[in-house]
Order: sequence, then structure tokens, then C-alpha cells
Amino acid sequence: MSAKNAIVMGSNYSTTLGVIRSLGEAGYDVYLYAATSKHNAIKTASLSKYVKQTIQHHDHDDRVIVEELIRSFSKLENAVILPADDYTSVLLGRNQEMLKKYFRIPYVDHEQYTVEYLMNKANQNMIAGNFGIKSAECWKVQYQDGGYDLPENIQFPCFIKPLASIQGGKNGMVCANNMSELKKQLSVFAQSSVRADVLLQRYLNIEEEYSMSGICTGDRVIIPALLTKICISKRKPGVTVLGRVDPIDRIGG
Repeated sequence: MSAKNAIVMGSNYSTTLGVIRSLGEAGYDVYLYAATSKHNAIKTASLSKYVKQTIQHHDHDDRVIVEELIRSFSKLENAVILPADDYTSVLLGRNQEMLKKYFRIPYVDHEQYTVEYLMNKANQNMIAGNFGIKSAECWKVQYQDGGYDLPENIQFPCFIKPLASIQGGKNGMVCANNMSELKKQLSVFAQSSVRADVLLQRYLNIEEEYSMSGICTGDRVIIPALLTKICISKRKPGVTVLGRVDPIDRIGG
């Protein structure tokens, strides 16, 4: 019987721990690579009974991380690397040619698109529009020279989002009811470590929100279920605290 080894990469305990438990219950030997300087953010996941070894790296330095992955885990038989957050997904995508020599990894097999390109919310809206999927009106605003140059046609209220989650995460998501509130929030961005391009999206007061997760295997897209959001985190906007799993065919009804 061939070995079943999995390396889980993550920077927070919640999603990372979920991936670890799923792999452990499926019979994999799990190795944790924690890509964060915050020990407490990953400690709970590292204490899982399924984790054979934990390595923690404190800097987001792609070259150093790739070298450490190869040095630490390349001798594992049939090892697969699974990212548990946006940063590690992008890291694997940027370094897929090197890592594929030693591991099995998920990546986007497309000449035009990369994981990083597809994480850009402006690109997501454009692709959705190309397939006839409607989305709220939005404005891309770039960070430059210490601030943001805002267009004049912004409609309020609007929702502020980092253009890519690896730049700002959920903490950068907030609603602005007028130009004064918008400028105040963007000023906070400009003075913080975020300093990222943002997407302003017209705020829609919706009654029900859904989330779909899926996987593409090349010629097939598998979406096992539809998550109907019941409660959203106040500290992390967009993160589902409580939801209901429904059959995927409910989206048509």
C-alpha cells in the first residue's frame, strides 16, 4: 500500500484545523507548515492528534519557504501539499513549477489565469460578466503616492474591500454611507500596513446570502452543496459564523 502523506500549509487555526482533521480521518499522515509569525494563531491546529510534525516560518518570503518545504518534506513518499488560506494558495501558484518536481500540489492549469489573478475581485467581476452573471456596480481604486484618487461617480452606500484578500483580508471590509466616511476609512488604510488597492462596490441590502465551494478537476467542476448564511461575523465581515447546508439544486428554486 502506497504512503498517504499530506502537508497542510496555513496561517490560522480554524480552516487549517478543518483540513487537518479531514485528511487525518481519511488515513493521511499530516505535516503542518505554519506560515505565520503569530504562534497562537496556529497553536490549536498544531495540537491535533493527526499532526506528525509542525514547522513554523515567521516571514512571508516565498523563496525561503519553498526551500524549507523541499528540505523538510521532499523525502516523504507521494506527498501532497494543500493550502488552507489565500496566501499559501498564491505561494504554491507562484512556485508550482519548482514544487511539482517534489510534491503533488493543486494549481490552475490555464495559460491566461493564475490563482493570484483569479483572487483579484475586479477580475472576478469581469469574468462573471463575461458569462452573464450580474454583480453590483464597482469601482477599482489604486493606492498611490500615500493615498487614493477617488472617482466622482461613486454611489453610496458602498462596500470597501481590499482588491485581493492576500493584501488586506477581512478586516479591510467595511461599509461607507457617504464620501466623508469613505475618505476616513481609506485614510486608515493609507496609514496602516494594508496600503492596498481597493474595490468599492455598491452596497446591496440583501435578505439572504449564499456561499458555494467547489473543486475543478480539469474537465469537471464539483459543487457538493449550497451554504445558506444565517449569521455573519461582526469582527470578520463575510465570514460565516452559522449556516445551513442545502442541496445545490435549491439555487434554481
